[in-house]
Amino acid sequence: MNLQFLQDQYSKHFCLQPLAAELVLPEAKLICLQNAKASAFSFIASSLFHQVDLNHVFILDDKEAAAYFQNDFETLTQALDCCLFPDSFKKTGTIGELNNSHVMLRAEALMKFNQGDAKRKVLVTYPEAIFEKVINPTTFSKNTIFIKTNQKLDAAFLFEFLIEMGFTKVDFVYEPGQFAIRGGIIDIYSFGNEHPYRVELFDDEVDTIRLFNAETQLSERKLSQVTIIPNIETHFEANEKIALFDFLPLNTVIWVHDTELLLQRIAKLEQYIDEKQEVIFNDEQEKEVKFTS
Repeated sequence: MNLQFLQDQYSKHFCLQPLAAELVLPEAKLICLQNAKASAFSFIASSLFHQVDLNHVFILDDKEAAAYFQNDFETLTQALDCCLFPDSFKKTGTIGELNNSHVMLRAEALMKFNQGDAKRKVLVTYPEAIFEKVINPTTFSKNTIFIKTNQKLDAAFLFEFLIEMGFTKVDFVYEPGQFAIRGGIIDIYSFGNEHPYRVELFDDEVDTIRLFNAETQLSERKLSQVTIIPNIETHFEANEKIALFDFLPLNTVIWVHDTELLLQRIAKLEQYIDEKQEVIFNDEQEKEVKFTS
């Protein structure tokens, strides 16, 4: 028995066709899957992914479960646009130091969902990650720059754009949010990709674009176009951010592994935020009292 055989059995199951038909109907529906235990959840999801032309968001119970599910789903579907959407912080469930790799993964996922092409997108996440708001699509598009080969590129404009977007000019890039200029070579480490880009200019025209390794400085492969994204977690004001569900396109299926657990986690996070704001407010009051006295 192999994976293909198991997938075929799930795809032919008498419950799958009616379920697929329900998902493609235009009106919103709430559907409860019972007895989908262990790996059955992954096989059902992968079968429906192949049968219906929709985007999918999977909300697992925690970060570890999300990572395991993403790996299973990619193995079963070979989906190219299957993104892990983590929380932004080094310690999950708290507001503290940012984890740059997580910020980058969030930016990459939003970039793919904002492309508007015909490819189906898959996002795998967990309660703490969806609790954080994201930049709205309009602001996201306005603060994104596309570079492709053979286009005219004003290096001075690009320099100003990167500075305005919070990028830092350095001699050699080694982490997201940095760029370097050496003659006609521009290195940019966008928050939307795991590796930095190297843009080579011939006069004012983009000659080549390469993905390269920041540690070895060696090229990985050529690209025809790239998208440059700033730090979407820190660069924008609160009024420019919305809930993740408001960012997603309408043709998206939301899967929740454990609804009760999700609501409990969200309530706990809301309580944590309220308590943290109260502590800050009390600290500010104390400072004011000490100052006036």
